[in-house]
Amino acid sequence: MKRRGIPSSGLLLSLPKYILAIILLLSFSSRSFSQYLTYTFISSNSGYSPVAGTQVFGAHADDEISTAIPIGFAFHFDDSLFNNLYISSNGFISFNENASDSYVNGLSTVGGTNLAPLIAPLWDDLEVSNGGAIQYQLSGVAPYRVLTIEWTNMEWNFNAQKGVINFQVKLYETINNIEFLYKDNGFTVNTGNASVGLAGKNAGVFVSVSDLSSTPVVSAIAEVNTVNNKPTTGQAFIWQTNGIVPLTLLSFTASCQKESVQLNWTCSNERNTSYFEIMYSKDGRNFESAAQVKAIGNTVGSSQYHFNHNLTYSGLAYYKIKMVDADGKFIYSYTRQVYGSGKSNITYTQSDP
Repeated sequence: MKRRGIPSSGLLLSLPKYILAIILLLSFSSRSFSQYLTYTFISSNSGYSPVAGTQVFGAHADDEISTAIPIGFAFHFDDSLFNNLYISSNGFISFNENASDSYVNGLSTVGGTNLAPLIAPLWDDLEVSNGGAIQYQLSGVAPYRVLTIEWTNMEWNFNAQKGVINFQVKLYETINNIEFLYKDNGFTVNTGNASVGLAGKNAGVFVSVSDLSSTPVVSAIAEVNTVNNKPTTGQAFIWQTNGIVPLTLLSFTASCQKESVQLNWTCSNERNTSYFEIMYSKDGRNFESAAQVKAIGNTVGSSQYHFNHNLTYSGLAYYKIKMVDADGKFIYSYTRQVYGSGKSNITYTQSDP
């Protein structure tokens, strides 16, 4: 059965638009203490790369939930480790082994039910259109593999005449980051009323994204469950956890500059950071080192870095940054994709705060 009413939106707590540190209070009725999950929310834009993975559902899938899908590694979410997840045709994944499907979306109310905890890149009453599918793919090498779940040619909502949108969720091994990616297919949304964000297993634990623009409002207080705007292709929402290296990656971009690729990244709160190793790949799976960029080391504010890489070939190139501290500990950034060409040469510059 499909929804008949249109849910109303909640009030919003205005918070910074680009980056937001979110503290989620996890309440335990049987215990006298509380625990916290901390994310840094980053709105960015990167290339959208479809996956060629294992199909879960095909065309016309509607109100479906998968059997257990192996993540491929232990993923930490909502204060627990998970090895399996469950994919809904309605735009969410659940970590609950008793999960069922639901087209009735609500991040603020799902806690305490058999759907939670869950991750929702676009939770609404969706259907897979002709030529579409829902699939997943594990890529990379341990301990930094990535599981990508992709919904393609999704009717939004189920009465749409065409596949309006493609979208992905990426789960990152070890660093436990989450990334949402979107692709606009050029067709019109039909009465969208989506929820976008995260929900914990306990009632009232959630983070809601107000819309699919590049500058959404993010709230852990009030949910928006009426999202209906299409994103630009490549729009990304990144949920960055506290890593083992004491610094925060605020942004990371890659762009073609004539015959080279310009990488720019901004960090804050560096503590004994040693260097950044630039990693690049031709296929997005097998990475090699391009060079090292010396870090400032210790900062109070933000630090901007730039790196210019001239490729030895023409075609797609994938980049990520290995961030290394003085103790040898390191984490990787998310990956950026560009199409470049040029001669073999590399240079870099560094800007102090």
